[in-house]
Amino acid sequence: MSKKIIKSNFIDSADVAQLNLRANYYMLIKDGVIVDLVTEIPADWSAVSIVDYSAGFVIPPFVDAHVHAPQYNNRGLGLDMELLDWLDTYTFPEERKFGAADYAKRTYKQFINALWRNGSLASVVFASIHKGASLELANLMIAAGLKSFIGKVNMDQNSPDYYIEDGAESFAETRAFIDAIPHSARVKPIITPRFAPSCSAELLVKLGDLAKQSGLSVQSHLSENQKEIDWVKSLFPNCESYGDVYDSCGLMVPDYKTIMAHCVFLKESEKRLLSDKQIVVAHCPHSNANLASGIAPIAEFVARDIPVALGSDISGGNDMFIGRAMQLALMLSNMYWVHEDKSYGKLSFENVFYFATRSGGKLFGELGAFDVGYAADFLVIDDSGLRDLNERNLKERLQRFVYCGDDRQISERYIDGEIVKKPFDI
Repeated sequence: MSKKIIKSNFIDSADVAQLNLRANYYMLIKDGVIVDLVTEIPADWSAVSIVDYSAGFVIPPFVDAHVHAPQYNNRGLGLDMELLDWLDTYTFPEERKFGAADYAKRTYKQFINALWRNGSLASVVFASIHKGASLELANLMIAAGLKSFIGKVNMDQNSPDYYIEDGAESFAETRAFIDAIPHSARVKPIITPRFAPSCSAELLVKLGDLAKQSGLSVQSHLSENQKEIDWVKSLFPNCESYGDVYDSCGLMVPDYKTIMAHCVFLKESEKRLLSDKQIVVAHCPHSNANLASGIAPIAEFVARDIPVALGSDISGGNDMFIGRAMQLALMLSNMYWVHEDKSYGKLSFENVFYFATRSGGKLFGELGAFDVGYAADFLVIDDSGLRDLNERNLKERLQRFVYCGDDRQISERYIDGEIVKKPFDI
């Protein structure tokens, strides 16, 4: 039995609209799990040593709910293009390279180091179509000690001839990938049709059946770009909407088991579907802005009880620090409120911090907050270099870290009550 006490100022989300701000508290950790947060140490814990971070503050880890690992080398490239042209020009040629084992391993080590550096200790990741490289990513993530869902991508139609699978082979390789991932409490497979245009109806149905049989989660893209939506309509004319394509194939698994990236242009029926089934929207503001896709109505999603998490969406997005995604989510919400629709108000800072931590953490179970029984996963923030001449409260210090800080203020990273060091020395 392992016990640990962390002394600090603790900030987490009580719910989507409220922060918990606890100054000078002690976190009691037993076997990697939070036992309590208290202002006085209980007598039966008096012999346990205290790790003191009270000069700074402690927050839950960021959760990157949508990121493409094989696009890591493409960060910052082609971001004056629109989605479909960008995929053909930059994304598919780069992902093709992950058929080469050494290229994949070297890139994925850099990618995992970047997740760690930026405090994204949990992530939901697209790999490539290659089973071998996808397994390499899973094994490296396990070795790093981070928490992740990792998906081998499925693509059997409307894709370049150099980066496409046979449908039967794609499904068989997905099953083999799922079976081959080593048993791990931290790293799990996830079913990953790239997006509806790149998957035949037959393959989508097979993947939906696999989701039902295996109990695995699902990730994909939904309504990112108007041209993409029109394309889906032409490919699946019997479906009422883009979301209905996935739902009719059994891929809208309810209760935080499905993550759909973007959701910029949803129909009313799709909004009801996501709310009723508690499908998680991975909001990726950098990618939506970079590729001129549009502004998702996230404040409306909050009002309608549609779950939202945040994603960096590398490399449609260009920044892996989820604090930047929080910033831009707020900025775009402001612009949407000014120029599009005032019906649902604007997002608050409390909203986006919740998206980045507790909401994303729900994908992994009891993670992303400091509730009793939750995993003792957290970031230690040293904000001494961000101080000014005024006394600031905890919320203001957190806001300044998000807006003016970056990975350099993250002094320690904990998973299951233990410090996690830089994964790979490269």
